[in-house]
Amino acid sequence: MILSETLNPILDSKAFDPIYRRFPNSMRHYSFRSVLTGAVAFVVTAATLFAQTITGSISGNVTDQSGAVIANATVTITNLATGVTTRSVTNGAGDYNVRFLQIGQYTITLHQDGFADQKVGPITLEVDQIAKVNVHLGLSNSTEQVNVSADLQPILDTDNSRVATTFTASTIENIPLNGRNFSAVTQFLPGSINTQPQQMSGVNAIERDTNQGGQVSVNGNRGQANNYRLDGIEINETINNTIGYNPAPEAIGNLTVITSNADAEFGNVNGGDIDAVLKSGTNHLHGGAFGYLQNDTLDANTWSNNLAGVPKQPYTQTIFGGTLGGPIKRDKLFFFADYEGIRYHQGGTQAASVIPAAMRNGDFSALLPDIQLYHFVPGVGQVAYANNQVPILSPAAKFLFAHPELYPLPNQNAVAGTFGVLDNYQGSYRNIVYNNQGDLKIDYTVGPHDTIMGRYSQSDAGDQQTQAPLLITFPTASQYPFKGLAFNWVHTFSPSIVNEARAGYSRVRWIQGLPEDLTGAFGLNGNSLLGINAAQPYPGFADLAFNAQTSGSSNAANVPTTIGTSGLASNLLDNTFTYGDNLTIERGKHTFKMGVEILRYQQNDFYPGNNGAMGSFGYSGNFTSNATNPGYSVADFVTDQALVAGVGQVTGRTGQRQFRDAGFFQDDWKLTPTLTVNLGLRYEYDQPIYEVNNKQANVDLDTGAVYTAGEQGAGKVFGDSRALYSPTYTNFMPRLGFAWQMNPRIVFRGGYGITNYLEGTGAALRLNYNPPFHGSFSETAQTPTTNSPGTPITVESGLPVGESAPPTSYNAWDKNLKPAFIQEFTFGNEIQLDNQTSIAMTYLGQIGDHLVDPRAANQLAAPGAIAPYATLVGQQGSIVETQSESVMSYNALQIQARHRQSNGLEYQVNYTWSHSLTNNAGFFGVSDVNGASPYWQDANNGRADYGNAGFDVRQNLSATGVYQLPFGRGRRFGSSMNRWVDEGLGGWKLAGDAIVFSGLPVTINGPNNTNVFNRAERANQYRTLRISNRSLSNWFGTDPSATPCLGLGIDNGQCAYGAAGPGQFGTAANNTERAPGYEQVDLAASKSFAISESQHLEFRTDFFNAFNIASYDNPDNSIQDKSFGKITNVRSLPRQIQMSLHYSF
Repeated sequence: MILSETLNPILDSKAFDPIYRRFPNSMRHYSFRSVLTGAVAFVVTAATLFAQTITGSISGNVTDQSGAVIANATVTITNLATGVTTRSVTNGAGDYNVRFLQIGQYTITLHQDGFADQKVGPITLEVDQIAKVNVHLGLSNSTEQVNVSADLQPILDTDNSRVATTFTASTIENIPLNGRNFSAVTQFLPGSINTQPQQMSGVNAIERDTNQGGQVSVNGNRGQANNYRLDGIEINETINNTIGYNPAPEAIGNLTVITSNADAEFGNVNGGDIDAVLKSGTNHLHGGAFGYLQNDTLDANTWSNNLAGVPKQPYTQTIFGGTLGGPIKRDKLFFFADYEGIRYHQGGTQAASVIPAAMRNGDFSALLPDIQLYHFVPGVGQVAYANNQVPILSPAAKFLFAHPELYPLPNQNAVAGTFGVLDNYQGSYRNIVYNNQGDLKIDYTVGPHDTIMGRYSQSDAGDQQTQAPLLITFPTASQYPFKGLAFNWVHTFSPSIVNEARAGYSRVRWIQGLPEDLTGAFGLNGNSLLGINAAQPYPGFADLAFNAQTSGSSNAANVPTTIGTSGLASNLLDNTFTYGDNLTIERGKHTFKMGVEILRYQQNDFYPGNNGAMGSFGYSGNFTSNATNPGYSVADFVTDQALVAGVGQVTGRTGQRQFRDAGFFQDDWKLTPTLTVNLGLRYEYDQPIYEVNNKQANVDLDTGAVYTAGEQGAGKVFGDSRALYSPTYTNFMPRLGFAWQMNPRIVFRGGYGITNYLEGTGAALRLNYNPPFHGSFSETAQTPTTNSPGTPITVESGLPVGESAPPTSYNAWDKNLKPAFIQEFTFGNEIQLDNQTSIAMTYLGQIGDHLVDPRAANQLAAPGAIAPYATLVGQQGSIVETQSESVMSYNALQIQARHRQSNGLEYQVNYTWSHSLTNNAGFFGVSDVNGASPYWQDANNGRADYGNAGFDVRQNLSATGVYQLPFGRGRRFGSSMNRWVDEGLGGWKLAGDAIVFSGLPVTINGPNNTNVFNRAERANQYRTLRISNRSLSNWFGTDPSATPCLGLGIDNGQCAYGAAGPGQFGTAANNTERAPGYEQVDLAASKSFAISESQHLEFRTDFFNAFNIASYDNPDNSIQDKSFGKITNVRSLPRQIQMSLHYSF
């Protein structure tokens, strides 16, 4: 019933009302009723369940001293933290396998009549680990128990071919994570690259990485291809493919990232499968409190500020919270809870540009002699305004100029040579970012056959600009709440048959960019006050933009700050329901695992389009210009003559739905005691995405006809009349692998597998964003000539809406759209050096087909040709087709050295050599890379775009480490020192992480001279660029080959790059050059003080970018720019210092 549309309405009317009420200064509280309703709904769904491993297994073989197997031996596994025991018996081959154990430390006790009982351990078990512990029993005539430590800790994965990396709670808590974003640790694993690391840190981390910069690319896959799970339940925002929730690092018990050759039970992912598990309570009450402080006082200034001589911007960030866990009933029922609060405040003064007093009175003489203004006189033509004295005709200008308390006059001198306009006003600004979040987890051992886990999570993040230099820019506020539930039930039918079931629910919400009228003067009457003939759903008034100044003018930048608001607010509600079940059966040498998975997506969205719900007017200077003078945008404004106007139009909210169903079968076949073969098959069915009220439309690109969902005949065209594209029934994914333990210290692993995944594409490309349900309407005025006054757009004439402005854009989805299909290959080995240290070396390859890409379908076949869909959207209109025609490949050597925690030390070092190729970066592109466009240069030739991927990094080194210094009481040195000496010398801990990678790719672009309305234009490449005397001002050097040929199609015999010929596409491949590399080292030092034997107080200092390394950004990549090859920014944040205090008991 919970899956029915009637019981799950898109959202109540208030939630999607575009006129969302003004936010309070802190988080908006959820009512008890809403929490209770969610809990009841969750309990109802628990009858149908889903499985993803959040536990581990301990297996092994039991023999006597001669090597003969011992059958029917009793195996008792004890969790040292909770006291919970699990029992099994060995089979006829002497094997035992105890699955679905909570992560933590265990002992193993073995008993068989006639042999001495033996206790082995402690053994540390991680998420999805199969810890192999073989035991030899000796004869005995008594009931004595022999306690031993394993000769080698079971740190090698000897039964599985997967490629994975695990981060412990100690690592996640102790390494310096700027912004305390737990998912930032995904940067520290082989094959992972983040092209914009700062987007995973600082204030960006508070609101859950709601931008694409907070994504890592794993093994050559797009950042949108990752899958985030918490306690086995997806916590993704599924439209834009970002993470939906960031638990506090203190709450994370373990994090495992599977990057290749996952078992058949894992799916819905092409990149990294990121599985976090919250901590659990134990038999002892434990917990703590923490507080972090970061501000500008100790930070270094930014590179760009130093360059410009600008001081640091003041800010303060505080993070506070705590954890508490313990028994409700010893050895049976446990709880764990955590809370984290974050407050970020930034304020200061900021420059803006306002219209000077003289211009408000029609006196534009300051423009002379640079710009002479003109107006059209019938029968005469274009006539100069005498001394640039211009009449004030616009009602919007009259109102604003009459109210300087709302639109203030300049209060400081403008930048010289800017007509008294640029930066002539200084005002205060203040921003707030906040979050309140927490988790509650219950673990219950019902009896020897049943264990249950339940979790509830909630987060209320948001931001608000409470002060702005110009209040009539109408600063915005946003909220990003999250709710999540998880339920897990493990039932043991017998030692060889175990069932795991799970259900969960994640609710991700974006209420983003809502304008606020801090003046209190406009409200919903702003347009009326300014004489703008347009309805308004938000406070303020329509956007008045002066930056449409003719680009050919040298004074194009000398214009006032845009005022008003276009109303680009969005409201997204993304529900993910997770259900399923899996069953494990052991029979002889086979371990069979089978199960089903059901994902239900409810994607509810309100977005007014890129033109905004309030709309905008753009002023260019065209109407006060002539053939030799560019005019001035402010003069156009005061004479009420806009060049462009646009507005979004939406017929209310939309709600898209989809099921993603899967079934799998896995056989782990132990051919010999040292060789295991993994055989699996997974099948997935991705239901085509439909809208619950049929509010979506698609374009049949064969005919140019537009069909709406449910329309008669649409099914014949698209195969699914509601979704308007056909389902794919062939998503079979074999998983094959082996693990051969050559000796106790060396294991070889290899495998082949297929994964598939249909990424969310972002809301802007969805079919529910098509007319007649959604439209972005725009209008361009006819500009004046010597014989015509043109037809300017006035504020009185209003914004183009509805039938008066036919649509100029559509989205289209290929009727045969498919999920991306990735084939994975691995082979490698892992060597155990000692009880806690191993080193792994792996070759990893991937080949991908059917990657989703956007295509400019209305691109002209040749200059001057009629656009393919001119009758639908006009000659210059846009049709973006979402298709699945792109490809990728990836080859890598990955090396990882890992030392598990012992004697206070743990570390992990990763090195990757790789080469990643593709012909499309996807709709979201690659963050902070001057690489390829998301669109093919030639919409009909994707092969020409094949080249280095935007995230192709040839060499990548990363590391994490934590080291508790061996000095002080109970430590290796000074174990007997007195308490007062220990307070000074003992209790010190160091931690750190580092990222170093080679340069990211750069695509060389040229002028767009094809005249076919393509989305990107590369240069011609004539020869290899030879680099000499490289510098920041000339990254491509001073060799003659670095000077581009600017004549169309002209090769001077020296230049490496030049402009393509008239009407031709550039011949250069994507991403042929390289930007500078990246380096960052973060360090932390802490000192712990013992309050009592069980209570400690720790003071810690984190140094982010400790050595203040400036990792330079991309060079200018357009050959027509005077700054071609110049680097003007950095990719890294400056050094930031954070101090914190931690209490634990």
